[in-house]
Amino acid sequence: AVEEKSVIDYNAGNPDGVLEPGEVPRKPKVPLVAIYPKEGTLYSDSPLYVLDADWVTADERAGAEAFIDYVQRPAAQRKVLDYGFRPANPDVAVTDPVAKANG
Repeated sequence: AVEEKSVIDYNAGNPDGVLEPGEVPRKPKVPLVAIYPKEGTLYSDSPLYVLDADWVTADERAGAEAFIDYVQRPAAQRKVLDYGFRPANPDVAVTDPVAKANG
């Protein structure tokens, strides 16, 4: 089993998901096709939390809370699509590259 993002990256010619400077992606001759079982599948949610620990400073907590606020905004959620991830915000439509044409 692989994550959706891995299928998208592979089909884009970038199987490791990281383009090095000067690297040119080469699409595969035979692309992968994602199969979604009717029974359902696992969901990789990539959680983000502010830790409740003595060693977390007020500045670190404020920075983490500001970052969480930013990444939950619709504009940021639409941006994650560019990298092959699904938005966590249900109000943000799933569009390319998370599409049937890409695996």
